[in-house]
Amino acid sequence: GLVASYILAHPDIESAKEEVVVGWGWNHENWEVIRLPTAGDLDANPITRNRPIILQSKDGHAIWVSQTLIDTHGPYPDTIEGGVIVRREDGKPSGVFIDSAQSLVPIPPISPAEQSRSFEVTVKDALRYGLTALHDAGYKNDSMGLFFSFGEPSLTASISTQYSEVKKNGRLPIRLYAMTHFDEEHPDSDSDPGKLRRIDGMAGKERLTVRSLKVFADGALRTGGAALYEPYEDNPTSSGSLRLPPETIHRVVGRYMKRGWQVNVHAIGDRANGVVLDAFEDALNELGCLESTDGRIETRRRKNPDGCGEVRPRLEHAQMLTKEDVGRVGRLGVVASVQPAHVISDMIYAEARVGPHRTHRLYPFQSLLSKGAKLAMGTDFPVEGVDPLVGFWAGTTRRSLEPREGEDDGGWFPSQRLTRTQALRALTIDAAYASFSEHLLGSLEPGKKADFVVLGVDVMKVEDEKLREAVLRGGSGEGEGIVKATVLDGGLVFGDLGEDC
Repeated sequence: GLVASYILAHPDIESAKEEVVVGWGWNHENWEVIRLPTAGDLDANPITRNRPIILQSKDGHAIWVSQTLIDTHGPYPDTIEGGVIVRREDGKPSGVFIDSAQSLVPIPPISPAEQSRSFEVTVKDALRYGLTALHDAGYKNDSMGLFFSFGEPSLTASISTQYSEVKKNGRLPIRLYAMTHFDEEHPDSDSDPGKLRRIDGMAGKERLTVRSLKVFADGALRTGGAALYEPYEDNPTSSGSLRLPPETIHRVVGRYMKRGWQVNVHAIGDRANGVVLDAFEDALNELGCLESTDGRIETRRRKNPDGCGEVRPRLEHAQMLTKEDVGRVGRLGVVASVQPAHVISDMIYAEARVGPHRTHRLYPFQSLLSKGAKLAMGTDFPVEGVDPLVGFWAGTTRRSLEPREGEDDGGWFPSQRLTRTQALRALTIDAAYASFSEHLLGSLEPGKKADFVVLGVDVMKVEDEKLREAVLRGGSGEGEGIVKATVLDGGLVFGDLGEDC
């Protein structure tokens, strides 16, 4: 397997059997035999046997660990709130820990040098695919030193010494809207939002903004952790789980929104989305941002536009909602932060997971727009690829990039397809709105930042099949790459503008 090949290719690791091998990216839905892996699978290979190995799933909602690590970190509780310890028939841990249970076998932290290298690779890829700003969800405070180390003028006092030799100076190479991580392992001792440092870098000459909090309400459909109102079709004993109790979600949302912080909550299942919308509605009411008639939210109040405009709560993913909650997203002024690339990944197994009576409620993009919601469209990389045009294709066609046998030419639930104009807005001006930067970013207008991408194909006019071909070629910049140039702050950061520009 890949893990054994990696160990053999690195003699220093092969000889150090106590060294923890960390990996990422497995997806059991793509395997020939669709089942969750086990520690026994790792022990079946003599190269990986008796080694500490921890492998995170593609969606980040599960870890697969070796028996050595199971033995090291035990004993384990019978249950854990917001998570699942998958067990063998004899009741012992099988080797997979889902959602909150991942904390029971912690992944070793990476060094500042490794963080810096990963960041450089990520930025290089992002610029190559035409991205000029990233919304990055859930940075822990101790990793913020990497960004501070770039020497942004107002942040130099906060530079962490551990990064000082990694990056001595220079601006961030890309705009970064970083979300502060909420520590769900200690939900009752979370930081006072008034003590967190807020950085509105995009409002000046800098490129780092920190003014939002990322919270997880549930898990993912792929690993069965998304919180549903009814049991899973393929696992009638489970409806998934909330990673935090509803009262904790309400308390955290209310406290941070009152202090002017945007709260961005990961919510995939219909129950999770409902609980989060309840919390948003209560907080907005307390802030005086809503009017109601006979108990029904009707309009956003304009008496305090500045205070209410400070919060702009976001549903991260908003994958499955009830009909009533689709309407509530728009009425409450909640931003639906969506990643259409998940459509073409998940449609393979979605009906088996939630049943035909609920599948039509997945990824209701057009329904959300029709009810007045703003869509902010992203990629969710590294869960999906970094190329935003994959999401552009998926959102507008709801078809696989690589055609599958039996796939409907009209797309998966075609009534939810976005127009190309809607998809472009969601990738640009409305994504900027979701980060409080629509006055600076998201459109080409006098006075705004000169951030833009030059494509070799007119994605607004080309036929679907030509668009498919262009997206498949990717933004390599080699040969027929679709991204010809990326410009940030008026400076070329990737590619070549050519004589025509």
